[in-house]
Amino acid sequence: MQEIIVEVGMQYTRTALIEDGDLIEFLVEENQQQSVVGNIYKGLVQKVIPGLGAAFIDIGEEKNAYLSLTEKEPVFLNKGICLATLKNGEAITVQAIKEATETKGITVTTHISLPGKFFVMVSDDEEIHISKKIKEEEERKRLLQMVQEHKKENHGVIIRTEAQGKSKEELVQDYLSLQKQWNNILKKEPYAMPKTKIHKEVSTGLKNVRERLTENVNAYQINNMDLYKEVKEFISQVFPTFIDKIKYTKEDLFSKYQIESKVLKALRPKVWLKSGGFLVIEETEALTVIDVNSGKFVGKKNVEDTILKTNMEAIKEIAKQVRLRNLSGIIIIDFIDMQQKTHQQKVLHELQKVFTNDPVPVYIIGMTNLGLVEITRKKIKNSLSDQLLQSCSYCYGGKQYGKAFLIPQIEREIQSIIRNTSADEILLEGSKEIIDAFIPYQNQFTKLLRLKNNFQKSMIEYKVSPIFYEENI
Repeated sequence: MQEIIVEVGMQYTRTALIEDGDLIEFLVEENQQQSVVGNIYKGLVQKVIPGLGAAFIDIGEEKNAYLSLTEKEPVFLNKGICLATLKNGEAITVQAIKEATETKGITVTTHISLPGKFFVMVSDDEEIHISKKIKEEEERKRLLQMVQEHKKENHGVIIRTEAQGKSKEELVQDYLSLQKQWNNILKKEPYAMPKTKIHKEVSTGLKNVRERLTENVNAYQINNMDLYKEVKEFISQVFPTFIDKIKYTKEDLFSKYQIESKVLKALRPKVWLKSGGFLVIEETEALTVIDVNSGKFVGKKNVEDTILKTNMEAIKEIAKQVRLRNLSGIIIIDFIDMQQKTHQQKVLHELQKVFTNDPVPVYIIGMTNLGLVEITRKKIKNSLSDQLLQSCSYCYGGKQYGKAFLIPQIEREIQSIIRNTSADEILLEGSKEIIDAFIPYQNQFTKLLRLKNNFQKSMIEYKVSPIFYEENI
């Protein structure tokens, strides 16, 4: 069974998905900076580059968005727009599908989609598509019939795997709710001014509920009363059968499940296997490389059996690490060389199998004679390392822990000191960047400290003291 834990801090909200005690997904987001993925904008074409097959669109964000012109033509929304003849100054409706990075703007598409719990409305066509994971023919017919009874002619529909086995009442409720949102978008779109937002995706807390709250989730625990009420209200309207799974807690579940130490391990390149073998995971700008090593494992049979066993064990850990680290794009796996074709096929089959539970699409390309396997995973949001690490300003190319990693830890440590000691003064020493990020929230901690000690002179002080200095490099 799974458990979702949401920890709302003063500056960041962190979400952990736990399965049988293991951390399988982790997300951190600044409270004032919600994800843009899913937002729909009326954009203005700034530059078309035919050689790249791309256009750069001003959507009102900090950087121009990137739009591939190789997409098939949109059917609904953007009527009259032809991507092949797109011109500067032309208005176009787009949806964010990838977050911006340090060097690139948001990636957008003209194929608009609106996700719900059981359905996705799309602008590509008027067809009804159904998840391939729904195998039973009678169930497929039931779901198709239900959609056909309520569908209008201004969108296509994807029936998600989660719809399987749900009552007609639940399905209709989700579908009509989506249809209402879709109609609102269609009404706004023709009259929206360029460089404006037409539709805002729901908050991270509600998005996590919609995407991750399933039959397999035993509890969705939140440490913040405001978010708890918001999620509770959302669930009561959309998925009332799951209402009892939503719980408010004051317990420090991050410590209980040792989440921070598990996240720390997921930021390191080396991952040990139980047999004594290990993985080395290296992220680059272009691709991610995963190297499988036998390490201390020598086996008790012949060499080929030892290699196969190590590779098979590595596959399960690879699937876990890819999902936890949110690796995407091209991923190259360097398995230990296998001479027997049957062993290679067994590894490819197992690799295909372990990624079936990944909510992000994964494609297994194949294996070369050298044992290299290429897979691709769709990029939706930044990797764990991109979320928590930043470029080091002292070693010119290395990485160091960023604000999203350090600020929540500082906050938890201060709260622990206030809760468990009689200290009336706390000194925070760190780099200028960390101190600057902490200062806006200093008074809130000072109030807690004074309330605990009933002493008006209680305070939290800080000292800028970088660990590294350029003259020491």
